[in-house]
Amino acid sequence: MSNAAKACDQSGKGIDLLEKELAARKEHLARAKLDLRHRFAVYAEEEACVADLEKALAKAHQLY
Repeated sequence: MSNAAKACDQSGKGIDLLEKELAARKEHLARAKLDLRHRFAVYAEEEACVADLEKALAKAHQLY
């Protein structure tokens, strides 16, 4: 069994502990999702900036 499978194997825990674990994991997942969206937004902004700079540089080379 992989480490991830072992970490998620909760068969020995009581219902209350499982519910608490599930709530904590859902909260962690929501935070990770927000972080991922933020990282993607930063990446997309940087990608657009690089594209604009490449276009400006190409245009500048054509003028000289």
